[in-house]
Amino acid sequence: SGRSAQPPCHEGYTINGYVNGTANFTVVCGADGSFPDTNKQCLPVSCPVPQQAHATASRTTLKYSETVSYTCDHGYHLHSSATAHLGFEGVCTANGTVSVDG
Repeated sequence: SGRSAQPPCHEGYTINGYVNGTANFTVVCGADGSFPDTNKQCLPVSCPVPQQAHATASRTTLKYSETVSYTCDHGYHLHSSATAHLGFEGVCTANGTVSVDG
């Protein structure tokens, strides 16, 4: 009895879902050798979805590892070649930013 564990959250997760939030917590072992139920859990980090010029995002909020799709506004595309792309994606990273490809 009295032993404790500090289970760490995986990358991209914190106790409160904020980038600089605590990534571990202490759970004290009960007298019967089991860990009591706790309401503490690791939550995915939130990322604000950045606005992109001449494009519309598919969603307004993201959690770690989720993706957002951007569709280029009418008359806009990513490249001037014959294989022009009309959209691109971004993914919420562990540091709370959206990494955009394209």
